[in-house]
Amino acid sequence: MPFPFTFVCDLLEQVQVLGIRPGKEKQRDVIWRWFDKHRERIDHLDTHISALFSTMLPDKRTDRVYGIQAKILRQIVCRALCLGASRIAQLRRYEQPGSGVDLAECISAILKQTPSPLYGKESPVTVEEIDDLLNSVASKCAFSSPAVRASQSVSSLGSREDLGRLYLRLNATEAKWFTRLVLKTYEPVIIDPMLVYCAYDGRLGMILKAQEDFDVALDTLQKLKAQPPGEARGDLAKYIKPVLGTKVSRQFWRKGRSIKHCIDICHGRVSCEKKVDGEYCQVHVDLSEGPRCIQIFSKSGKDSTQDRTGVHQAIRNSLELGKSAPRIARGCILEGELVEGKIAPFHKIRKYVSRSGRFLNAEQDSPPDPNEHLMIVYFDVLLIDDESLLGLRQTERFKRLEKLICRRQGHAEIVERQIVDLAGPSGPSDLRRAFAASITSRNEGLVLKPDDPYFDFTPSRRPFSGSPVKVKKEYIGAFGDIGDFAVVGASYNPVKAKTYRIPGLRYTHFYIACLTNKEAVQRHRCRPHFTVVEYVELNEALLRMVVFSANPESIPLVGNEAIDLRVPPRIMSEKPPTMVFPVPLVFDVRCFSFDKQGNTGFWSPRFPAVTKVHLDRDYLDTITFTELQAVAEKAVAVPEMEDSQELLDWIARLEGADPRGIPVDAVTQSTISSMATPSPRASSARGSESPAAQRRQSPIKRLQPLPPLLEEEQSQSRALATPPTSSALTARQLASGSAEPVTPQGKGVDERYFAHDADNSPYRCKKRRLSIPPASCPARSQSPLPQKSPQPTQRRSPLADISVNTSQTSNRTTGSQTSRLPPGNRKHAEQNNTDAISGAEVRRTLTPKCSSSSQTLPALTPPVKGRPDMCHLGPQPRKPISCRYVGPGCMLGSRDFLLSPCVAKQTRMTEGLLPAHGITKWITNPKEWLEKCKPTSVQHGTRAPDKRRRKVCFVERRQCDATRALFLYIEKVNLRLADGGREWVEVYDWRVLEEMTRHEDDSDGPMPKIARTSIWEKWWVGLA
Repeated sequence: MPFPFTFVCDLLEQVQVLGIRPGKEKQRDVIWRWFDKHRERIDHLDTHISALFSTMLPDKRTDRVYGIQAKILRQIVCRALCLGASRIAQLRRYEQPGSGVDLAECISAILKQTPSPLYGKESPVTVEEIDDLLNSVASKCAFSSPAVRASQSVSSLGSREDLGRLYLRLNATEAKWFTRLVLKTYEPVIIDPMLVYCAYDGRLGMILKAQEDFDVALDTLQKLKAQPPGEARGDLAKYIKPVLGTKVSRQFWRKGRSIKHCIDICHGRVSCEKKVDGEYCQVHVDLSEGPRCIQIFSKSGKDSTQDRTGVHQAIRNSLELGKSAPRIARGCILEGELVEGKIAPFHKIRKYVSRSGRFLNAEQDSPPDPNEHLMIVYFDVLLIDDESLLGLRQTERFKRLEKLICRRQGHAEIVERQIVDLAGPSGPSDLRRAFAASITSRNEGLVLKPDDPYFDFTPSRRPFSGSPVKVKKEYIGAFGDIGDFAVVGASYNPVKAKTYRIPGLRYTHFYIACLTNKEAVQRHRCRPHFTVVEYVELNEALLRMVVFSANPESIPLVGNEAIDLRVPPRIMSEKPPTMVFPVPLVFDVRCFSFDKQGNTGFWSPRFPAVTKVHLDRDYLDTITFTELQAVAEKAVAVPEMEDSQELLDWIARLEGADPRGIPVDAVTQSTISSMATPSPRASSARGSESPAAQRRQSPIKRLQPLPPLLEEEQSQSRALATPPTSSALTARQLASGSAEPVTPQGKGVDERYFAHDADNSPYRCKKRRLSIPPASCPARSQSPLPQKSPQPTQRRSPLADISVNTSQTSNRTTGSQTSRLPPGNRKHAEQNNTDAISGAEVRRTLTPKCSSSSQTLPALTPPVKGRPDMCHLGPQPRKPISCRYVGPGCMLGSRDFLLSPCVAKQTRMTEGLLPAHGITKWITNPKEWLEKCKPTSVQHGTRAPDKRRRKVCFVERRQCDATRALFLYIEKVNLRLADGGREWVEVYDWRVLEEMTRHEDDSDGPMPKIARTSIWEKWWVGLA
């Protein structure tokens, strides 16, 4: 039963109604409802699912290139429909700036006025028919993949006349979406592919990660369906394996916006790799193919084997192919970056890599040097001899890679890396120093790879598990700012214009340029000469400012006599300007780096982005062409010798780039140490420009907390004698300054920026106050201090000995730094540490209360055998579990949770979403709340009752009957407050957790109250 194309058009129309940028929640409902409606046809044996997905997601077919743009397609339609001059003018209306329509809507309007006589509902056009036609068209294009070109090498089907004849069988709506299908974009409609895969089968999305081909993935899915249900769902990794010749999808990459942001989104030990500026390659080696055993895929998924023949021999030599004992028996899949001879600028590779046999934009490049050659830098391995490595951790994969590759300098290398423990006390400092060293070496940046599997197919997988993090200085703050550029012209793209909600929009792309005769213009009023360096797009907010505030005067490019423009051939061939601004605008631009684009011959910004529109500045205030070239040369020039002062300067600037200018390790990095490590906070003069340096005079920032009394590395060998459930105060709480807690509402340091826990939680829990009995107060703390009213606390056992905490020589030499020193050096370190802490800092660290009713320190265990200087605290409390994303500021804090039966069965909830927010306890029966809800009396002298916690229930709101039954059952239980009043339970759809996770993971801290309220209201079900 072939699948009619009109059903796909119905889905696209429904998604378009949702808006230009539909939210995933609304789109999910539409897609799932559509699949449920047509499930019988979709599951029919005659339906070609691969053709259906190719029609719904045209951008996924990167192997197909049609070579048809809007202008050519317009001519095809004109000939097929036999349009006259007036109708052709109507069809070309999309070219007029401000028309607000694209070619697809113009074709649809013509077919609405005059429907085709060949259209009939009895013989609708099917997706299978369209897929065959488009595959035939792509097979005749030289830029399509070799497999597509070989599929129908000898066939008359697939000519442009066949496309025109198909338009005669379509109605207006079908013609509109078919036009966008041929142009390979449905914009402004954007469909999330994962929603489509999950609506068809929940396992298809995971299969496509390992096998990025619809036909291959669907075959694997059929094999999974043939397995017993329990066995197939138990371990998908056994069935989902990479296939030689089929590209493996790339991981989802995230961007690190600051050192603190990297600490928040990463966890534990990470591989800190050098970001190589080259072209991504996924290398498949299949020895069964003989001499043609190498196949290379690009980042876009295209087969680039023939285009990158220059690196084939380097790959053979790195695997010792052709020798008596090659390093593989059957095949392997490797990931790497293609670079030129050494890790050279990106533009150097252009003259060595062709595109389907053609060297694009290389006319002005220097000819290839006979002494230059391509090399490959490997950084991962995914398959070795039919053994899938997708489930192995990154460290294990890298070890296998090192054993597999035969290195040769200048031909085949393995990426440089170092291991950084972000959970350790020195993790932020190590990462900051590594990043600063990368910047001073003029590298592109760093890549942080967590020690996770490449793809995690287990049911308990974490969100963004295994996702690498790109760290570039241009991602952080204003480090990528170049300066002001003159905007000399603009152009109009009808497809792009429909993505903006601006009526009558006339410009979508703007051309930034540099003045080349600034002195002549200033002195002699000469006509300005500009060189266009790049074109940029604006976000909707900045574009509204240009349209409604600046409203620049524009003239056609052909009749321009106001300014002289030099437009490089690359820009004229890709996207030429159509309008010129006689009075140029001024944009503030930032970029990632500089590059010599094809057919230009000069340095230009790479990936420029506009950050601000200046309405009060003149083009004479912008950067000149000579200044731009000087800035670019300085930015890309690698220093001959390492500049330690520049390194310290960048370390200080990275500290100030953290939120609020407070380094993420503002407390932990000041732990007392005798190591003579240069600190940028004291030695860098240029570092004073950072916000962190401007706040160094704050007494809270200079707080020197006591070091931990026991090294984390020795915590297992020297186990505590008491169980972890004890409520004694830990040494780490002392080290984090818990004696003087600072609330986020105050003027001190935000609680989020205290020391990290070792359990990967990005923030510590709220500190508790601490008091010392009079006999144990140190000598330095005897000065009069303001007294605080005592608070009721739970008494603990008396101290056995507190000399470790009060001695100025012993208690400060048991930290993680000095405890590793030999006895001779330790004595010197103790003396230095004694002088490092002032009396005011000790008074600030220890609470001044010294009354008998105060909370006391726990007893100390005996000294460690062989280490009389090592004593540690006795009972240790269990560390409270905090939200992984925003710590104590999580939206789900101070709540008790009830899960409906269907929600409680979801492992994504119980093993993923809830634990990620620090929720480890919940109930499935509201009767369990009865004991907590019984009225209790508060007697004089007893502890006040706990603060009431809100009760929340998560349900699946689609199951109306089950949700209604749960409401009735909660009412039947008759929950009561402590005073006897009625207790209410807030009921939400469980998907509120997904949206919370997404928002909190993207934020740098607790969300604003307005944002939190909107999320709760969005998923509100009712009050039980």
